[in-house]
Amino acid sequence: MISSSTASPAHRTPAARPSIEALEARIALASVFVTYSDVDGDIVKVTASKPGPGAPSLDPSDFHFLNGGSQLAQLDLTAPDFQGAKIVFSVTKAPGGDGVAHVGYIDATGRDLAQVVVQGDLGRIKAGDAKSNGTPGLGLLSASSVGEYGLATQNAGGDLSSAIVGKLGALKVAGDFHGTLRVVGDIGSVALGGDLAGGAADDSGVISAARIGTVKIGGNLAGGSGEDSGQLLGASIRAVTIGGSLLGGEGEESGQLAAYDGKLGPVKIGGDVRGGRGTESGSIDGSSLQGVSIGGSLIGGPRSGSGGVTSGGDLGFVKIAGDLQGGSIRGFSVDRSGFIEAQQIGKITIGGSLLAGRDETAQGILTHSGAILARDSIGSIAIKGSIVGNEVAGYSFATISARGQAEPTATRDLALGSLSVGGDVIFARIDLGLSPDGDRQNADAQLGSVRVRGDWASSNLLVGAKVGLDSRAGTSDDVKLSGVGANFFTDTALRSRIGSVLIGGEVRGSLDFAGSHVGFVAEQIGSFKALGFRAQLTAGKDAPIIVPSSVGVVTIREI
Repeated sequence: MISSSTASPAHRTPAARPSIEALEARIALASVFVTYSDVDGDIVKVTASKPGPGAPSLDPSDFHFLNGGSQLAQLDLTAPDFQGAKIVFSVTKAPGGDGVAHVGYIDATGRDLAQVVVQGDLGRIKAGDAKSNGTPGLGLLSASSVGEYGLATQNAGGDLSSAIVGKLGALKVAGDFHGTLRVVGDIGSVALGGDLAGGAADDSGVISAARIGTVKIGGNLAGGSGEDSGQLLGASIRAVTIGGSLLGGEGEESGQLAAYDGKLGPVKIGGDVRGGRGTESGSIDGSSLQGVSIGGSLIGGPRSGSGGVTSGGDLGFVKIAGDLQGGSIRGFSVDRSGFIEAQQIGKITIGGSLLAGRDETAQGILTHSGAILARDSIGSIAIKGSIVGNEVAGYSFATISARGQAEPTATRDLALGSLSVGGDVIFARIDLGLSPDGDRQNADAQLGSVRVRGDWASSNLLVGAKVGLDSRAGTSDDVKLSGVGANFFTDTALRSRIGSVLIGGEVRGSLDFAGSHVGFVAEQIGSFKALGFRAQLTAGKDAPIIVPSSVGVVTIREI
């Protein structure tokens, strides 16, 4: 037995090799255990057991200590009799000890294990026999933390990369997870009490598998400066709850939650989803997203694709308690920052405001910053605050864009069911009938209703239409979009339409930007009311109607 400082492994001074006591196998229990003294004098008991007679032959020679000292750098479990074994580290605290025992590396390459339980930090593990017989590579992996001490607990040439060949039944970590775990198979469930956090190394702080069941992270999912750091990845993930925030880092694609080939079930984030300086950092992505609930704000960073909720297919709902805010730029171009994008979106609720970022130098181009984008349709958008773009240096508009229903009816092709705004709409672009990048057009797109409690200023609403050569909405050269709905050739009754517009405050244009002639444009507009003004609209096509404005020109135009 030895005793030494209780400092972290990186600062402990190894003493002589600890005494190891191997006890005979308990045949009735089919188990064997070995004890040794940890670096701070704690007594560590390692038990190996499995069903039936014949315990694993756990031997002192299986234990490899760091520099001949007291830190267990590697436990070798590659012998055939460890197949199906349960390995448990338990610690008896000694005076001055910390009650935990850190393990650098557990090597069970080629062996399926029932359980591994470590009362301390685990640097890495390898397990699984690569057989396709449906047996787990590892039934349970439980540790106080993973990768907390970096490489300080391992021999030279070590790393923090863990691999399980076959299914991992459950992963339970009381604290933080800083290593990398790749499972060639499924993970039944993941429970982390602390953070899943990446660092300076590429691919650090990563958990990936084929299918993943329920995931609960008590702290943050956070990227670092390394590329692809701080990630939770699966072909499909049943459900995810993160108590803290999802945070992008400096590295590209850092701070990511993604289901890349299947459904991502409901996602609940207690704090913010925030993009970092890395491209596509701080993001949630799935081939199909059931829904996302964010307790804080969705905030873009200064790189493209950052701070986003995206789906390659449909997105059931998005609920944001705070703001949806685009990122700002200085001297370079950014597309998509602080945004929601999917094929079809059910319902979006924003407790704060939809805010575009700022193009502070006008040397780059800032697009889709503070944006809601649908390649097909959006059921409804409710924003309790305002929609606000920016006019500083280069203009950046808060954006809403949707093309239309994937399968229109003879008379209905809703791109957006309804838009409700509790505050103002200022420097916004609402383009319905266009896919986000404008590559798919729909001249028959429709909008159900618009209700704005405050003012409407310097903002255009175009449905199934686009501006002409003068780049101003509501003027005589506005035209229908060239694209058509799916039923265009058989259902000629389809036409672009705005059902109703109700604005509680003033409607005004702007004198200092290209869209100074503000317009509300569609083939048909059902009704239009603003502060002290009601448009006289008929069921047919009406001549352009000028809306009283204290600034600029505002026009209702049916094309």
